[in-house]
Amino acid sequence: MSIDAVAASISSYTDLKTCRPLARLVLPERQLGAEEGSRLRRCLGPKGISAVIVDDGERSWLVLEAAGTLYPLSRAMVETFSLGNFPAVAEPGKLEWRSDAKGSVVGLIVRVRYQRRDVPATAPSSNASTLMAFRIRPGSEPELAGVSTDNVQARALIDAGH
Repeated sequence: MSIDAVAASISSYTDLKTCRPLARLVLPERQLGAEEGSRLRRCLGPKGISAVIVDDGERSWLVLEAAGTLYPLSRAMVETFSLGNFPAVAEPGKLEWRSDAKGSVVGLIVRVRYQRRDVPATAPSSNASTLMAFRIRPGSEPELAGVSTDNVQARALIDAGH
């Protein structure tokens, strides 16, 4: 990828405080909502893309909505999350959307907080966070590009993929 392509990538942000409650979300394998024990909030992004925060109490994760298709990110954000216990979308916070020079959304960065496994849960140092960077391509499931504690590196993980 050329340096110009990286320089052309831009960020826009969705403040999680602006996300609005959503009563129900129907995924192919399950339904989500208050009756199932989940709190849902839709966060609007650029170009008609949005993300729904699914809060299951001890954990939370995102479902990306793009071009009428739902893409649950629960596998990467909860099921196979290996950095610690109880991963959750960090709040208050923001979602960072990466767009290419043409304005197409190519990535999403979200801060996830979690409890470290290597220290007692009651220790202040048990709380940690990371940035999860997802690449977005039209018509495809978002791909976890990697994790980082640094915003610049998280952007580079996405930008290197297009």
